[in-house]
Amino acid sequence: VLIKVGTSVVTHTDGRIALPRIAFIVEQVQRLVCRGVEVILISSGSVGVGKQKLGHTDPAFASKQYEQNHIFMRSYAATGQSGLMGIYEYMFSYYGVKCAQVLVTDEDFHFAERRKNLKSTLNTLLSYKVVPVLNENDVISTRKEALRDNEMKILWDNDSLACLVGIELKVDLILLLTDVDGLYKRLPINGHGGGEVIDIYNPTQEQDIVIGAKSRVGRGGMEEKKKNALNAVAHGVKAVVIASGKKQYSIDAVINGESVGTLFVDKKSLTKIQQNPSEIAVNARMESRKLQQLSTSQRTQILLEISDCLKQNVQSILDANKLDLENAQKTNLNKQLLNRLKLDAKKLKVVITGIAQIARYEEPIGHVVRDMDLSSTLNLKQITCPIGVLLVIFESRPDVLPQVIALSIKSGNGLLLKGGSEALHTNKMLYKLIAASISKTTGNKINGKKIISLIETRKDIKSLLSLDGDKIDLIIPRGSMQFVQYIQENTSIPVLGHSSGLCHTYIDEYADLQKAVKILVDAKTNYPSACNATETLLVHQRFAEKYLAKIVQVLQEHNVEIFVSENAKHRCKNSGILDKFPICKSFREEFGDLEINVEIVDDILGAVNHINKYGSGHTDSIVTENAEHQRLFLNLVDSACVFSNASTRFADGYRFGLGAEVGISTNRIHARGPVGIRGLLTTKWLLRSVDKQGDAVADYQSGKKKYIFKSIKSKM
Repeated sequence: VLIKVGTSVVTHTDGRIALPRIAFIVEQVQRLVCRGVEVILISSGSVGVGKQKLGHTDPAFASKQYEQNHIFMRSYAATGQSGLMGIYEYMFSYYGVKCAQVLVTDEDFHFAERRKNLKSTLNTLLSYKVVPVLNENDVISTRKEALRDNEMKILWDNDSLACLVGIELKVDLILLLTDVDGLYKRLPINGHGGGEVIDIYNPTQEQDIVIGAKSRVGRGGMEEKKKNALNAVAHGVKAVVIASGKKQYSIDAVINGESVGTLFVDKKSLTKIQQNPSEIAVNARMESRKLQQLSTSQRTQILLEISDCLKQNVQSILDANKLDLENAQKTNLNKQLLNRLKLDAKKLKVVITGIAQIARYEEPIGHVVRDMDLSSTLNLKQITCPIGVLLVIFESRPDVLPQVIALSIKSGNGLLLKGGSEALHTNKMLYKLIAASISKTTGNKINGKKIISLIETRKDIKSLLSLDGDKIDLIIPRGSMQFVQYIQENTSIPVLGHSSGLCHTYIDEYADLQKAVKILVDAKTNYPSACNATETLLVHQRFAEKYLAKIVQVLQEHNVEIFVSENAKHRCKNSGILDKFPICKSFREEFGDLEINVEIVDDILGAVNHINKYGSGHTDSIVTENAEHQRLFLNLVDSACVFSNASTRFADGYRFGLGAEVGISTNRIHARGPVGIRGLLTTKWLLRSVDKQGDAVADYQSGKKKYIFKSIKSKM
């Protein structure tokens, strides 16, 4: 690995040497050396150290007459070279790493014999596990402007030096550390956010590159870096990355494969690299616009084809799932995630039926929400339209993938999907079948692999989260509370999700025992790892006095582990019903398993207050025969789904008749509860004038025309 550190990285804006940055670079280099990686370091900074030594960092010495006088620059370099090397020597020795100084000039590359000697010296140093620290010998350099030969073997700056050395030694990676994040499509606003970096530079495609002002120091610029990087990969260097050296752990990030800076590789290797996240999102938007141009029957046919394809390939899907289950057991995946990971013929049948159900829904795009004549010549309509590009991130559950794809196609949205790594084989099989179905049904008018993209690596998710809202319009995470919070905290893109599934079942004093038992058992044991499973049982004091023993017995018969509050244990002190059960740790714990908290309340308002205090706004249910208590509960519980005499497990898009869901939202805006097709739509306004002269606001301001604001039944 060859690492070039630019002047703007190793010096502060006032010209003083930036010791903390050098320290971070040395720390990362030594980590590579410890891993057996051969590292060459090319470092600017001798002029900066020289200025500091001579006391010429004052602005008075930074005038053009000094900066452009090569005598002064050579003097600075002569004064600073030993000082710069001393810094590296001291810092590397702290880690027990040896380094050596190598100064070069044009002639070392221009003449074959000298080039051979340089190569031999560097290889010998590397064999001794020494880190060569290279720099151009500015003291004797005679060149004052950039030169080029056909093979770009003329040394101009440390970027060209890095690439020339890299080509000679056929290094695996050249890392050009500078003061910006890479090549930009869009420059940052005032140097702070809003910029967009090109992740992978593709010379075979037209890519808009914006190059800002040249760095305050150094000879080169971003255009020079780009030329040198392309030259390096064209002559045998495997990869070049331009990245920011001002970020503390850029070297670690690049080595670990994170999407940092701009990557250059040769043309052959480009085909093996997954598209960068920004391009994936752009492609999804372009394909979604083609999808919106299809007729309702054409989009319906796509979904029916997907449903049939999955039906014909059930065994292939289950075989892929078997592989994931075997791998999960080897890695000791927890029981809750293992349950969600498992697919069987029954689950698949529900998914396939749901897709066919979605296919036959009425057209969701263009539905008229509001229709009004503003005047005798102006009509205004508000209609539904796709949100745009969705990013859905989910853990473990592979059955989510086809459901979400079906909803996205029906609603005309582009889709990026990231499933949990534990479901890799199942997700890839489902994606392969569905993408092929989309392309086949549309006669390749729509590219199934572009309108729907399956993101496979975690590092790509970090890159997607960092994109601006003009690339991705909405993120929908499905998983644990911690997972959803992580997504919300690491992106500026709007997030639709639920914090956790803290669901309650309240058995009122007027509840029927048989009904209560049936509902509670279903709510807790039907699918304990689902987010709509009941986690806390609330029991009215009077009902508890009569029937709590029976409720406890039934729960135990279904292998449910019971935790009780101190209050509940105290109230049952005389009967001793709850004596043997441990005290619950928290009412805010989502078990996701056969475990439940039990609390006793005085009345219905006590139940409502408990739910509003400890619940997550997901789903809560009352069991009662009292109509007034039913009304109070339904009106006062502040959750997305509030039920009466029904299991909390009904909080599901399929069971709500939505066909499927992308998730359950506890947000209070846009969509709440199970999010089906309607939750993936937004609206736009259509204003039409029938006046031959057109409509202008001035006509209404002058009184020539009048507003009537008349709501009408739409014919659209």
